[in-house]
Amino acid sequence: MAARDHSNLRLKYAGLRALVEAQHWPFTAAGITDGDILVTDDTVAEVLSAAEVGGQTKVLPPSGLTPELVAAAGRVFVLLLNGELACVRRLKQRFPEAAIVSATYGEHGCNVDLASAAAMGAEVTAVVSSPCSGFGYLQDLIEANGMVDTVISMSGADILWAKCQQDFNLARWVAAKLQGLQGHVVLDLELTLIDHLREQGLFLQGKFKFLLVAADARLIFMTRRNRADQIALIQTRGINDPVEPDAETLLPVALEIIAAEARYEKLFGMLPYFRTVTYEELTGNPIDVVKMLTAFFERPSLRKISVTNPATEMLDVVWRDSFRVKYKAAVVEFLALSKNELGSYQTKTEQRQSGQRD
Repeated sequence: MAARDHSNLRLKYAGLRALVEAQHWPFTAAGITDGDILVTDDTVAEVLSAAEVGGQTKVLPPSGLTPELVAAAGRVFVLLLNGELACVRRLKQRFPEAAIVSATYGEHGCNVDLASAAAMGAEVTAVVSSPCSGFGYLQDLIEANGMVDTVISMSGADILWAKCQQDFNLARWVAAKLQGLQGHVVLDLELTLIDHLREQGLFLQGKFKFLLVAADARLIFMTRRNRADQIALIQTRGINDPVEPDAETLLPVALEIIAAEARYEKLFGMLPYFRTVTYEELTGNPIDVVKMLTAFFERPSLRKISVTNPATEMLDVVWRDSFRVKYKAAVVEFLALSKNELGSYQTKTEQRQSGQRD
């Protein structure tokens, strides 16, 4: 595989920087505190420095780590675009008494693999969710009704970082998160991340299916029918007072999501324990969805179902209707459609065949 041009990562890091500032990633997520050391690439260090997060944590390249610094540090965290786990192993050999931790995979990241994850005591339900398809609301409903023991999901910053890393190992990340957990665990994985890893040769669809079957795991596939709202939310999430995006520019985003959904729904449909949930079903009939999940999870029927407010998953902006109209027009233009005399859409070829003018 050709090496990725790190100069292009600065464009991706524009979004990462916003999440760094809002969530103090990776410091809060990884538990990095004052007195610790973060070993990372120059490119990442620039983003963290510009965002002015990290407090008194020393941020160094791998070559800048000395025995004196390690001895004085609480812990050493490693966060690299490529070769993070290999660097962790080398540092453990070099400094056997020090606490060396992978910032991406956690304390146990070097010590787990897929086989151990499949053999763990946790009962796993994987949720593969299309972006902005309502997993946050689904999680609220699951937790409000006490349906599972633990819910795990990647933050927006974690997803973006996984896309930036050249060798991100989703299986290892999952195994590390499941380490030591018992009971029923719901694990959310975003569709665009899985598809990105597939394109990079870092994710094998067949192997993923095999592991789900081997772990006797359930799978829920979440999508959203309203593409206009979905891509508008993707473009504006995390932004205060967002302006209306350009519908025509975002059309390729919708097409990529549609293609990915079709690809994985076909794969997941062959699993023994599989359900689909749309955002519209979830918000329109949350009680029915909770009842379906209760049966799917093989749990006793709930005497009372708690329903929470899905407002955080909604596109609530003044330009929503305007964007929907422009998105529909962009789709029609892209597909070269127009209305016939009956008001139905048809292609220009169909028009010519029916004797109508363009």
